[in-house]
This record gives sequence, structure tokens and C-alpha cells, in this order.
Amino acid sequence: MFEEADIKGSISILDDETYLVELSVTKGNSDSSINCVYPSSQELGGISFIDDKAGYFSPGSVGTSFQCEEVLKEQGYDLGSDIIGFSLPDSNGEYTMQFTLQKLEPN
Repeated sequence: MFEEADIKGSISILDDETYLVELSVTKGNSDSSINCVYPSSQELGGISFIDDKAGYFSPGSVGTSFQCEEVLKEQGYDLGSDIIGFSLPDSNGEYTMQFTLQKLEPN
């Protein structure tokens, strides 16, 4: 059900509060696999996709799913904080996406 995907990324600072993340994802194992991406940082949150660039992938929704949460739990991730992620397309191929993350206020 879950297959690995090759993911490469970069993070750059846009301003004091905003970080730009660019991911390049290659899926080639199985058309029926589920791949979820959960950007995780204790200091960053509020994911927002940049979808106005031609050729960039933007998911239909951002959130969480039961299946992906179960995999995260099995891998030992603490789900006590808000976990926001997105699914990749089911089809094999190469996908590039950009999104921003905002600096969170300290608790």
C-alpha cells in the first residue's frame, strides 16, 4: 500500500517570518501506492501552496489522513502537535511543488 518515493528539497528564507520550500518528488514503484508528505518543524507551520506557477503540483487538500497518521505512529512520531500534510498523486512520475511555512509564535 505505501511505497517509497525519491524526494529532494530545498528551503530558503523569504523574510523574517516566511520560509519557501521547494520539493521535487519522483514516484516510480507502483501506481497504487500512497505517498504522504508531512513537513515537520517545531518552529514552522501554516503550510500554504504556491499554485500559480505552470507545471507545479498543488494538492487538492491539505490536512491529515488516518492511513498516514498510522504510518507516522509506527515510525515513532509524536502526534501530540498539529500534524498537517498532503498526499502525492497516485500516478508514477515527477512532481515539483512549492509551499511556504510561517514562523510560529513560541508557546
